[in-house]
Amino acid sequence: DRYEPAGQLADLALAAARNSRDAVFVKRVVAWSGQVEVVREAHAEIVSARTALESDPSHPGANLTVGKFFALAKGDWQKAIPYLALASDAQWQERARRELHARGSSADALQLAEQWWDLSETIEDAEAAQRIRAHGAEWYVKALPQLTGLTRAKAESRLEAATASATPAGGVFLGGLDRPIPGEIEEIQASYGTDK
Repeated sequence: DRYEPAGQLADLALAAARNSRDAVFVKRVVAWSGQVEVVREAHAEIVSARTALESDPSHPGANLTVGKFFALAKGDWQKAIPYLALASDAQWQERARRELHARGSSADALQLAEQWWDLSETIEDAEAAQRIRAHGAEWYVKALPQLTGLTRAKAESRLEAATASATPAGGVFLGGLDRPIPGEIEEIQASYGTDK
């Protein structure tokens, strides 16, 4: 959460990328820098929420804000779930509470997978929806060994969809400058051919 030095490093990386005259690398650094800024702005929003939680740890709105930050901006669902279990939004709260009390059975895992997936389909922000789907996919993986028939086929289809739609968001928590950004592979193939 040291966003000032992160911003400075992003500026240095962008200058170096431009000096390299490598358009694909510049595009990657720009995406990564943008993601740093998005997370920095999201972090600024939770400062007041954390202050509210110091005086009232059960504050529903503050718990929702902090929980969503950990889940969607940081990708840290383990930290997010206890906050979301106290959140003001009933959909988030229900799923987080169910997750806290899951017994580890395949049935619990399947139910959580489907509930998180269903929630992702109601979210307009594409990156946030993808991160929720990815969390749901973690539960599908846990449920999969015990699934059969149509239920297994549905789980496998959703796992495949989650993998296919996974966007490396420029890499603040999903990777870094070493991860391709959406469309980059196609751009490289168009520029240099598909045989390499």
